[in-house]
Parts: sequence; C-alpha cells; structure tokens
Amino acid sequence: MNTDHVVRTFIDYFRERGHQRITGSTLLPPPGDPVLFTTSGMHPLTPYLEGRPHPLGNRLVNVQRCLRTTDLDEVGDPTHLTVFQMLGTWSLGDYEGPQSLRWGYELLTEGLGVDPRMMYATVFGGDDRTGPDTASLEVWEELGVPVELTVEDNWWSNGPTGPCGPDSEIFLWTGGVGRTGTGTGIESESYITGQAQTGGVSRTTVDGVPLPSNTPSQDNRWVEMWNHVTMRYRRLDDGSLVPLPQRNVDTGLGLERLVATLQGKSSVFESDVF
Repeated sequence: MNTDHVVRTFIDYFRERGHQRITGSTLLPPPGDPVLFTTSGMHPLTPYLEGRPHPLGNRLVNVQRCLRTTDLDEVGDPTHLTVFQMLGTWSLGDYEGPQSLRWGYELLTEGLGVDPRMMYATVFGGDDRTGPDTASLEVWEELGVPVELTVEDNWWSNGPTGPCGPDSEIFLWTGGVGRTGTGTGIESESYITGQAQTGGVSRTTVDGVPLPSNTPSQDNRWVEMWNHVTMRYRRLDDGSLVPLPQRNVDTGLGLERLVATLQGKSSVFESDVF
C-alpha cells in the first residue's frame, strides 16, 4: 500500500460521509499571522472553529503540509520530522467526538487493514476544571480497544489562550510481537486490560505470540497516529474556560507515520514517502 493509495482512501472515505475537500494552505501564513509557519491543518481554520460559517459547509477534509520546530531534539529518530503531511478532518458544529472515533477506527481497520489488536487509545482523565471524557471512553470500551487515561497529554490547546478541549489519541504498535512489556512505573490508569475481546478474538496474542501489556506512556513503540480533539472551550487570559459558540471536532493523522507502519517499516525514512 503506497502513500498515494493511503491518501486517496482517507479522502474518499470522508467524502462518502459528507465531507468537502479543502485546499491545503501554504507553509508561510499570511502577513500578520502570529505564527511563523503553518503547523497544523486546523490553524488556517481558526475563524471557522470559532463560529464563522465556512463556505464549503460544516464537514471538511484535507491534506496539509506542516512545519514544526518544537520537536527539533527528536527530529531524525524513526517517527519525528520537521516537515510532514497531516491528514485532517473537521466537524464545525456538526457531529461530535464519538462519531469521529468510530469512523477513525473503521477506516483504520476496514479501510487500511490495521489489526485492531495493535491499537491503543488514550483519553482525557479529568482535572480540577473539567471531568473525564467519558464519551470517548465509552466508544473505546464498545470497540474493545484498550485505553489509558491521562491529563496533560490529552488536553489540546492552541497556545495559552484560544480554542481548546479534551482529545483522544489513537496509537499503533510498531515494535512487533513476541515479548510482553514490563512497564516503567509511570503513573497512569489503564482501562480495558489485554484480555479485552475484539470481534471474538483475544487481544493478548497474535498467532499465539504475546502482545505487549504496557501502555503508550510506558513504551514509545506505541506511536501516536491520529489525534481526535473535541474542541468545546475557549481559554481566556485569566486561564478560565468558556464554551465556544459551537462544539467542533478537529482531527489530525500523521501521514508519514501511518504509511511507515502500514508498510512494515521501522522508520518513516524507510517508507515510500522518501
């Protein structure tokens, strides 16, 4: 499965579900923009996420070329790049997070052939301002995907002020099978143990070989692929949260990471993208 096929499959899947494809923005934002580079697909859409009607409707999909410098210390490892492509979808006041997660699971497993036993999800566990993201947790329980609850890693924001909200991230196992992980003592809460069932098949083994039992925060061989943000709030200068005029869903899927995983490569640099 090459890169072009992955992109076509992604775009076609969401077009069939009412999304309009929008053109990706340039890497250099227009004059007056507070950022130096386009860092994600959502950045050019900020006015529409804050309530302005989009001319193409309230379900959007695109491929966005991005440039980030926040991970410079990690660039060059098997999963990090400075310039990369992000597959994105948006619901502007239309469907909510649970629907997005179900579609994401269906596309990965049925459309792209990902073994669901190689999936893990993380979900916002709640803090002193907002409660846990029970809606996302219930979806993953229903689908039989193991979940790790975190706080900081599953709260998305676009800086100190502006749109924000809980997110749920989909991780894929990239380290192969054959040895159960031992964990590292990192504090987290894992729901749905390795004994969970997916389609009547135990998640503990693949062809009789044990799968890892440790979680994404404990083992970096679980690689983040797809972030689903439920954008509910705006953070004000004083740190308080107020509801947005509309509840949005913003998702971003790393193309190079996904392609490398689907092609069985140990590094993004070994995929056909390069």
